[in-house]
Amino acid sequence: MNSQFTEKSCNYCGTKNNLHKQFRVGKFVTRNICIECNSLCAGHKMSKEQKIKKIKRCKYCGSFDNLKQMKRNDKLITCNICNKCYFKIMSEKIKGRVSPMKGRKQSEYARKRISEVHTGRVKSPLERKRSSEVHKRMPPPSLETRRKMSVAKEGKPSGRKGIPIPNYIKEKIRNTLKEYYKVNENPFKNQTHTEETREKMRKKRALQKPVFTSRNEIILQEFLKQLNIEFIPHRYMREIKHRYQCDIFVPKYNLVIEADGNYWHSYPFGTELDWMRNIELQEAGFRVLRLWESEIRQIDSSEFMGIINIAKGGLYYGSRRFRT
Repeated sequence: MNSQFTEKSCNYCGTKNNLHKQFRVGKFVTRNICIECNSLCAGHKMSKEQKIKKIKRCKYCGSFDNLKQMKRNDKLITCNICNKCYFKIMSEKIKGRVSPMKGRKQSEYARKRISEVHTGRVKSPLERKRSSEVHKRMPPPSLETRRKMSVAKEGKPSGRKGIPIPNYIKEKIRNTLKEYYKVNENPFKNQTHTEETREKMRKKRALQKPVFTSRNEIILQEFLKQLNIEFIPHRYMREIKHRYQCDIFVPKYNLVIEADGNYWHSYPFGTELDWMRNIELQEAGFRVLRLWESEIRQIDSSEFMGIINIAKGGLYYGSRRFRT
């Protein structure tokens, strides 16, 4: 890129004839300007559009067309062609160099400053468009790179944990999937997970902690605290086939206590899965105590202790009826 602008050329039209200094009053800035441009600017003979077009020229080639500001310097104006050449030359200069931050970590002060700058900042539509275009041009990561990424992220919390997804993004994902599956067939249609995948899901589910404790469970936990009986809430029962997290487990009596809601567990009979787990727990050597929500609301701690003494002998189903 050969610049037409030198110290002895007009900063507006690029000519080298009939030059003199132009002073900005109060800012102590001088520019080279020819007599013609000076008379036009001084006499206001140009319209606003013509004046802008006359003054704004590419710094490198002097062109008036397809002008844009540099990303890193708002005061530097170039045309599209010179802008591409500039970044091409800079990329060739940087190519092969080792990053000065390679193998190093940002200091705590630098991290704090970066987080302060980005906190609350929302990308403009133009920035989002540029980012999406860059990601589209990037080749997809190889299988080995994906494995390395999964190993590096293992055990670490998600960056978006606790941040709700906006509704417009949900709607966008939903519409994109609808359009995709109109043309392409869903690969998971009429398919089930393999036994290996199921085992992985069971292990992950075992590590999950419930985010909600029902009112019935809280009442029973208060009874146990009053009776000075140690208990474990939401213990994962991995000893049976149909694994799950029980409501309360009392290690002293090897007792599993379930506080069943009347609606969710189909009062007065109970669900089929409840009966299957009762049998499996008994075969695994556990004692089972199941109480309905309506029973829990009518007893106190002394009556609850009497029920525990009964349950020590094996199963106690409360007022649960058997199907005929």
